[in-house]
Amino acid sequence: PFGTDELRRDLFSRTVYGLRVSLVISLVAVGAGASLGIVIGFISGYASGWVDTVTMRVVDALLAFPGLLAALAIVTILGPGIRNVGIAIAFFSIPSFARLSRAQMLGERNRDYVLAAQSLGASAPRVVFGHITRNAIAPLLTQLALFMASAVILSASLSFLGLGERPPESSLGGLVNSSKSNLQTAWWYAVFPGATLAALLLALNL
Repeated sequence: PFGTDELRRDLFSRTVYGLRVSLVISLVAVGAGASLGIVIGFISGYASGWVDTVTMRVVDALLAFPGLLAALAIVTILGPGIRNVGIAIAFFSIPSFARLSRAQMLGERNRDYVLAAQSLGASAPRVVFGHITRNAIAPLLTQLALFMASAVILSASLSFLGLGERPPESSLGGLVNSSKSNLQTAWWYAVFPGATLAALLLALNL
């Protein structure tokens, strides 16, 4: 239904496979980066003092680099490939989640239920991960879905530049890149993978 590519391969099958790759890498990489960032942000916000100051300055330094530029640097150092793209996305995810989780911690740590848990002798890890986390997690889950959309864009961009999934494996960015030389003779080659990518981004944002 999507036609074929320049080698007569089924474009629909390749698009579905590329969609699967984008979903898996965004879910796994963002999940790993978000988990690490949330832990860093919670510990930083709860500990405060010099721990918070040093940690947030490091996070601010990481936020100073544009996501695509940082990902390009990481993939260039580690080499092209879908695994290294995932590492770049996970690294790119950490600062944003660290900042948001720290803000959530600062808003929750002085509430009555936290003081009650502390007065009953609850340890710091139990207070942070047993009490505060369940009340602070909702905005972080929303951020997770939105950041998955950014991860899909980043993954597609790196694949478009030839740094992601390597041929003959399929990816949405790679399909759009391959279609450049066939735009005048095979309009469907670029339209269907591009429309699939746009639909995925719209679904994640909604």
